[in-house]
Amino acid sequence: MSNYSEPKSYMFTDQLWIAIWREIKDWDINVPSQYVGYTGATGNHVSAIYLAVINSLEQEFREVLNGIENKKRL
Repeated sequence: MSNYSEPKSYMFTDQLWIAIWREIKDWDINVPSQYVGYTGATGNHVSAIYLAVINSLEQEFREVLNGIENKKRL
């Protein structure tokens, strides 16, 4: 996970962010590139997962739109 920023206020009402939090809130997490040892899940962990999912979906959406545009040109 490359983005360990604090959650933004809008995330606390986003259903995806909330679903991720509900799933991992009881997990012990180890991220050796960021710290030593395990820690309980935090909003930072949720935000990192959330942003990775959102970025992936945005890329997939762009690819779909590009495919539609290419078909229109044919």
